[in-house]
Amino acid sequence: MGRMVRRLGLDRNPLRRFSDHVESAVVVLLVLCVLAVVPLALVAGSVAHERLGTSTAAHRSTAVLEHDAPPEVITSELLVVSTGAKVRGQWTAPDGTPREGEVFAPAGARAGTTVPVWLDAAGTPIPPPLEGAALTWMSALVTLGVLVVAGGASGVVYGAVRLVLDRGRVTAWGADWERVERDWIHRG
Repeated sequence: MGRMVRRLGLDRNPLRRFSDHVESAVVVLLVLCVLAVVPLALVAGSVAHERLGTSTAAHRSTAVLEHDAPPEVITSELLVVSTGAKVRGQWTAPDGTPREGEVFAPAGARAGTTVPVWLDAAGTPIPPPLEGAALTWMSALVTLGVLVVAGGASGVVYGAVRLVLDRGRVTAWGADWERVERDWIHRG
């Protein structure tokens, strides 16, 4: 514990300059700020999990394809380039009105095939909500992203404070050397 107190500059070392004490205070403050962001990051991840998951505004329906979907495109390296495409289809909006437009269909789906679609309140197709592992990973990434931004911002603030303090230290050091040099010249 004593070693950490000394490293943070919280001991009563008489050789520490005022700028050293300022730097120590800034480090402690930034560490506390990052620690305070942890609960906020967890809340952000929780909110992301809720909003990216099944939304109450999203309605699941089925659409009937009017045209065939293009087949899978496989390269010479056996990599699948396309697993589906937008194809014209018909579906029923949440209010019961028939709609038609482009919907995502799996590669090779034939005309007349039903495919699942997610609709917003107006009946317009939207991307499906995340679920399972994808939802968990996205929530974790949001949480981690908030922590990385907070840590990065703290690092930038610390760097800026160090830059200002180091410039002052170098200036003071130069002034001290000039004074010592004058004393040495007058003695010699």
